[in-house]
Amino acid sequence: MLLLIGQSITSHLDQIPGEDRSTELESKTIVMHSNNSTDSDTDGVMDIDDDCPNGSSNWASNYSTDHDSDGCQDNGEDTDDDNDGLLDAFDDCPKGDLNWSSNSTT
Repeated sequence: MLLLIGQSITSHLDQIPGEDRSTELESKTIVMHSNNSTDSDTDGVMDIDDDCPNGSSNWASNYSTDHDSDGCQDNGEDTDDDNDGLLDAFDDCPKGDLNWSSNSTT
């Protein structure tokens, strides 16, 4: 059921089908969904896709500041900039190819 602005909710409730009880109404659940267009930290990555939605603000997520585009600033918030499973502090190539598995042969 969609409730349009300016219309009353009672005009959209159905009477119980097949029953002759004009005073009883069938209950309906109204579910409202957000449009997921919030960017709480104003980094250019919507909260729904942002691993740090309440992180540092006043910076823009781009290749040089957020290598893996996860919404976490590489300098301070993101401890694995290339998502290879190896923390930047121990990674000889912290901004290497994205999302590959680091192991002794690679």
